[in-house]
Amino acid sequence: MDREIELKFLIPPEAAEAILGALDGEGAVRQLDATYYDTADHALRRAGFGLRVRDGEGGRKQTLKSASAGGVFSRGEWEETIAGPAPDRGALARTPVAVVCAGAKSILDLGLTLEYLETHGVPVLSIGQDNFAAFFTPDSGLKADFRMDGAEEQARFIRAKWQLGLAGGVVVSNPVPAQQAMPREEIDAITAQARHLFFVVIANIITGKGKPRRLPLAALGEQSHHGKGCH
Repeated sequence: MDREIELKFLIPPEAAEAILGALDGEGAVRQLDATYYDTADHALRRAGFGLRVRDGEGGRKQTLKSASAGGVFSRGEWEETIAGPAPDRGALARTPVAVVCAGAKSILDLGLTLEYLETHGVPVLSIGQDNFAAFFTPDSGLKADFRMDGAEEQARFIRAKWQLGLAGGVVVSNPVPAQQAMPREEIDAITAQARHLFFVVIANIITGKGKPRRLPLAALGEQSHHGKGCH
């Protein structure tokens, strides 16, 4: 991991030449095209990370930046050269970051999600249960790699992984509290209907029958008693 340390100064344009002269520096003009990515509900920002793909000198690079650590202008930075203009999920999987979450949203193929993580060397730990959580509901019905209830045990596992030189992150599945959870049968039924709506939308687009009036995820939210909290 690199650590980026930067100082930014706000100065009037007319003072730039004098300040550069005092610092014995040289001005330079560079063109850098940068695009920042996040989920629809800003999960990366809320977790204290920023994901950027930049085109410029040295080719196209993907950078994951952590929140400030060790000072106002110091933060962790993981950078990797990538081929395409979109974020490279494989490169992200190789990033040594531990993610604590309530599992993945059940609208996804959770079995395929766990398989993808396993293929890229990202172990999944579960807190308080053997199974991986499914965001709205505590139990996805799919087993996590390891159950580790204590924070110290989890920290030892993560530290050992990285000290052994094993690249990649770790996912820690922390189920939603029971009083805020949806019954698994209910969320499974709603998810199945949302997937059906998705395929109807795609079919309508392909056949030219017009654009959908509402998105599948919006319909999912409306049908659940937690509708306003589903994003």
